[in-house]
Amino acid sequence: MVKHISDRELEYLKDGDFRLLQINYDKAIKEGKSDFEIHRSGFEGSPNFEEHIRQFAFQNNLSYDLQGVYIKFHIL
Repeated sequence: MVKHISDRELEYLKDGDFRLLQINYDKAIKEGKSDFEIHRSGFEGSPNFEEHIRQFAFQNNLSYDLQGVYIKFHIL
């Protein structure tokens, strides 16, 4: 099921969460890695960051684990 997000939330996603995820994803690809992780503190104050992570993972064919201090991603 696709959930529509508000324009404000979309801007936050583009300027904050998405940029953070994209930078780390691009770096992992460039270095030939099959996984990468991001510290949860990078998403402090972000509305619905878990949903943003889920959406980014789906769009980029990633699995992820939200357990612990780091959010771990695996490139499928």
